[in-house]
Amino acid sequence: MTTPSVSAGGFLKLFFRDDERICFRTFPPKGVEGKASKHYGTIRELQNGRGLLEELAAKNRKNGIYSVINYGGDSDAEIVRYNACFAESDTHTFEEQHRKLDACPLPTTARAQTARSVHAYWRLHGDVDRANWIEVQNRLIAYLGGDTSIKNPSRVMRLPGFGHIAKEGTRTPVRVVQFDPERTYTIVEMLAAFPAAPRQENMKTDQGSNGGFATWDALRAELGRRIIAHETARKNAKGNWDCRGICHDGEGNTGLFYNPSTNQVNCNSKCDQPMILRAFGLPVQPSNADNSAGSDSDTGTPTDAIGTRRIPPGGIILPSDYFDFCESAKTIFPVLAKTGRFFMRGNSVVELIEDGLRVLTPEAFVSRLDRFSDRVFGYVIHNGELVLKDKRCTLDKAKALLATLEAVEMLPPIRLVTRSPVIIQEADRTIVLREGYHSQCGGILVITKVEPPLINIREAAPALRALLADFLFMTPGDESRALAAMVTPALVQGGWIKGFCPVDVGEADHSQAGKGYRNKITHGIYSEKPYQVTVKIGGVGSFDESLGQALLSGRPFISLDNLRGRLDSQYLESVITWGEPVSVRVPHRGEVQVDATAVTFQLTSNGVETTRDTANRSSICRIRKQPEGYRFSGDALGAVTKNPSYYLGCVFAVIRAWAEAGCPQIDNPQHDFRVWAGSLGWIVENIFETAPLMDGHQAAQVRVSSPALVWLRRVCLAAEKDGRLDQQLSASAVVDICNENDIDLPGLRPGTEEKQARQHVGTLMKQCYRTLPGDRIEVDGFAVDRTEEEVLDVHTRNNRMQRRYKICTLHPAHPAPITPKKTDCFPENYMSRVQQGAGCKSVENTRQHENGSTGVNSQETEERI
Repeated sequence: MTTPSVSAGGFLKLFFRDDERICFRTFPPKGVEGKASKHYGTIRELQNGRGLLEELAAKNRKNGIYSVINYGGDSDAEIVRYNACFAESDTHTFEEQHRKLDACPLPTTARAQTARSVHAYWRLHGDVDRANWIEVQNRLIAYLGGDTSIKNPSRVMRLPGFGHIAKEGTRTPVRVVQFDPERTYTIVEMLAAFPAAPRQENMKTDQGSNGGFATWDALRAELGRRIIAHETARKNAKGNWDCRGICHDGEGNTGLFYNPSTNQVNCNSKCDQPMILRAFGLPVQPSNADNSAGSDSDTGTPTDAIGTRRIPPGGIILPSDYFDFCESAKTIFPVLAKTGRFFMRGNSVVELIEDGLRVLTPEAFVSRLDRFSDRVFGYVIHNGELVLKDKRCTLDKAKALLATLEAVEMLPPIRLVTRSPVIIQEADRTIVLREGYHSQCGGILVITKVEPPLINIREAAPALRALLADFLFMTPGDESRALAAMVTPALVQGGWIKGFCPVDVGEADHSQAGKGYRNKITHGIYSEKPYQVTVKIGGVGSFDESLGQALLSGRPFISLDNLRGRLDSQYLESVITWGEPVSVRVPHRGEVQVDATAVTFQLTSNGVETTRDTANRSSICRIRKQPEGYRFSGDALGAVTKNPSYYLGCVFAVIRAWAEAGCPQIDNPQHDFRVWAGSLGWIVENIFETAPLMDGHQAAQVRVSSPALVWLRRVCLAAEKDGRLDQQLSASAVVDICNENDIDLPGLRPGTEEKQARQHVGTLMKQCYRTLPGDRIEVDGFAVDRTEEEVLDVHTRNNRMQRRYKICTLHPAHPAPITPKKTDCFPENYMSRVQQGAGCKSVENTRQHENGSTGVNSQETEERI
């Protein structure tokens, strides 16, 4: 018998997961003085080639290496999971041992050969209790003539991959000689296959005194074995066994029926269990019948015959040997779905919590079953019948249940969790999804009751624009992009934009200019708080990992606030441009696939620096700080906070107006995300009547992706602050400005001498003028002119050419207001009809209650004109 080489770790994978704690022991050879020792570790630690493996290998020079096969600990009382049944006999030759094992009614899963014996293993699955496991061990001992001591739950066996050390010091490898990991058995199958051990006087076993059968499973398995062995037994097409009804002297061959999969026996003539057991020479009950299945009369637990499969109202049934995982999942996930708290996000079950969604762990799953179901049951054998009894779900079962297809099919999918209604388009009408769960757009859950009113478009557009009245934008195009940022979240949440949407980048020239305040206004319109992500580099809790957790939450806004330094995340870039679900890594849970198309990304900085790819995926809105003494016209954020539903109604009015016009787009939108830029470009020009969306944007994209231009912008702002505008500045003067304002020179190490710093300024300036050719650079409202003049070198007394730089401002102290323009892009008479209240027709909300009346989901429908 040969088998491919199997390592110690590969062998242990039959019984343990890679991260489960395994108990190892070492013993000196029999007859040799020495101390036994205990060691602990995981398969992963054993396979990494260091630590645990080195520790055990050192012990193996003089000691044998063993492991506990069952899971839980070193003692019998600590064992909580029975991984296998096993046997060993060292009183026969190897040929005789293998011959006996080959003749077993169930083939072995694995065999390991030591210096003198063959260790045989039958891998188990499903529920296994202590009494039944010990019963099988006793049967294997009797059947194979094996070592009578191998029957305690924490029994150790020699570990393949190490040496069997003899008393004389010889070393024989312990090797796997047969390995079929797909062979697994239930404890019922083991009991049915191997006959009961003959009763021996004064033999100390756990079987008790009633015929040698400690449990109902053991007794009924022996009954089944005897039925199968009866001369009249026949196996039918379904794999069950029919036998003459000897319990009532039946003449036919179908009086008794035995189902090996459930370990159940029934008589067509209605003979009771004691009568059937007596007919086959068996006791009418096991030795510890009162304890083997538990007395339902003691606990007051209601019982139910499995034949009827009746599920108690509000209860769930856990999987077992008598009730498979698929059947169990069908009782569990409908109960969880009715709570409105559990959903499928990608390929994982998630739970609604206060700040969004999180993956439901097996530990949490167990507690939620207790909380949200009236009773948790499992099938057990009691008085020869299969009945329901109160049970507690194990972690292993929880993991398996969470991975079932029934979870995917029975829990609603979810793409977005939002505090405000969502406007979508279906066929020829717009629909507002209000409080409740809605299956549209991949699954949307609205968790608060907000009622946005129908607003006239002539009122809505000026109302939204008035929220930005106190902002000093760098250009009119920046104001247009700020207005677009208010409308974009509603468009992406409702699936109006089929392409990609950019990161909303808010950049200010100074702190307190209003970049974060603008985002708060947007959040207020949608009654949301953003998921804050801090930019960190690498390691646990890195930016990419934090971003993944934010995506998993299902919240509509993800904010990167007050970014400092360079943003370079391939993961963020892929999320923004990848139309399919993206992978999110969950600690200790692997990867989860998440739909990120409903998310609005926001970034703020006083000097953003990104890669070129991130810049191309951004919408940059530049804000200048109002001069000292500026008198603000009002509290925009306060107005939104006080009445968010009104301003959300204004946003919806803008979208309705765009939809009425046929969802048009402008030509040549001048952005990589053409659908977004084309749609919002039309909206800002024709509804808000502001400047073209991308005016001045390309220059901003070039600047944020160039470290030299980012540095030059900071120098210009510092020169303005220090009163050094319109002066001829040498490289040395520029170095002084940088030193006085804590501005780092990109690419130059701290502590560099001034001469090298001056040379590096020249290098940076050369990069800027190479990026923007000519002797004048315009960067965010500043112009930098480059000139050359002849100066005397004090060291050489010779004349040489020296470059000078003059920084001046291009923006006026008080920008002129943008002149609104008229539009005729709406259908004829549309505006007048909206103004008269005829633009949208509200239809009664529709709700669905269990009793057929109105109630769960509400939608407002609007007919198109």
